[in-house]
Amino acid sequence: MQNFHGQHDEEKIILQYVGDKKDGKYIDIGAGHSSEISNTAYFYNLGWKGLCFEPTPEQSTPEDWKIVRPRDIFLPIALSDHEGEIEMISTGCLDSFIGEIYSTTERKIQGPNRTVQCMTMMKVLEQYPEFKEVDFMSLDVDTYEHKIFAGMNFEIFKPKLICVEYMVRNHDFRKNWEYLLLPYYEPKEVITGNCFYLRK
Repeated sequence: MQNFHGQHDEEKIILQYVGDKKDGKYIDIGAGHSSEISNTAYFYNLGWKGLCFEPTPEQSTPEDWKIVRPRDIFLPIALSDHEGEIEMISTGCLDSFIGEIYSTTERKIQGPNRTVQCMTMMKVLEQYPEFKEVDFMSLDVDTYEHKIFAGMNFEIFKPKLICVEYMVRNHDFRKNWEYLLLPYYEPKEVITGNCFYLRK
């Protein structure tokens, strides 16, 4: 049995819905480190492969990721509701609740803004159509979910299970984006800081 890597053993919930098969697929948005506090590292170690997004080089780079998880496709870009560029600080997007906090009260510890490339998920899937229907998708994007979900067409893009970090700084942000999921997904589980949605 492989060790879990999720912050709160999110893999236990994911396994209930997708099983422990050896050839699954996942999408990891805000992937962070390749193995530390990762909801997908356990499944990679089972033999799965994924499409992973992390625009913050302090967390991961394509070179680092390829050494540890060479089956994955790693993209050092942000997802959003448009194609182009967005402004980020080291912990998130400026156009978010967390970004607003960090750009004011905690500015000194964040350093300068960073401009990063952004795309919609649907545009990315034009290049990687094999990920239109994955076993699960994990999002840890510090209150930028509304922009990312707005760039997804769930008539075409059909993850079976979605795991979202919804609680940040003791605030529940589901009202900002859950309405985009509910026509297609049923809420199933809530654990510390994360909620899970199953495709209807």
